[in-house]
Amino acid sequence: MKQCLTGDAQAITHDKLAAELSMTAGAVKTAAHRLRRRYRELLKEEISQTVTTEEEIEDEINQLLSALSG
Repeated sequence: MKQCLTGDAQAITHDKLAAELSMTAGAVKTAAHRLRRRYRELLKEEISQTVTTEEEIEDEINQLLSALSG
């Protein structure tokens, strides 16, 4: 499931990941969606401790993602 957070989701199909995890492809899609949503919630919570507005939070997230993507 790490690929779902790191942007490497294209490197492995839902079907292949499902087989590795003994899940259905639909269950993998659902789990990946929930994982990304929860990760975003935690990231926003952490960033909100250093900035105050929603706009600043989004700016920080965008800057972080930009830095991580190279």
